[in-house]
Amino acid sequence: MDLDEAMQRILMLVREVRGEELPLPGNLQDADSLTQLALLHVVGRGPWSRDDLHKNLRGVSQGSASLLASGLVRQLPTDRMRLEATPAVERGAAGALSDRPECPLVDKLHQLLASVQAGQSVDRLMRRWKGQWPLITEALAWLTKADASTRELAQLCLRQVEVLGPDPGDQHSGQQLGLFGKEG
Repeated sequence: MDLDEAMQRILMLVREVRGEELPLPGNLQDADSLTQLALLHVVGRGPWSRDDLHKNLRGVSQGSASLLASGLVRQLPTDRMRLEATPAVERGAAGALSDRPECPLVDKLHQLLASVQAGQSVDRLMRRWKGQWPLITEALAWLTKADASTRELAQLCLRQVEVLGPDPGDQHSGQQLGLFGKEG
């Protein structure tokens, strides 16, 4: 971990301890930095003045510029000095997000929410992201608590993922451990 990333994580921990943010659970603390930034500073928040968002992200290497560049935040059409969170479903439905396995977790979440909103199954997307299902389901569960605007969609996504069964990329699914190791 480089110094910038370490400082970013320390700053987030301090904010969590001070009660400024809903802490990220378990594996989400190891998510990519854009996703952490989005979950901690954008989800369920805004609008902000450009200056307020910049001050809020002081000390974070991926600040408001990366939120704007990724489309997570956009300027208000009526006021160029104010920013708002781009709605998750709108961002996911735009089609500009990558669905490659290495894309940021927040992109995956937005694509899943947009798929469910459109009445589509999450099966195709989740099969591409095999091996990452526990992280995705943990993030969806966190969204049900942190963002009222996506709560119901996140719950529907979770149910669809549960119906798919175990993660095909999980090396431990389908294997039973016996007293002396793996069994058939």
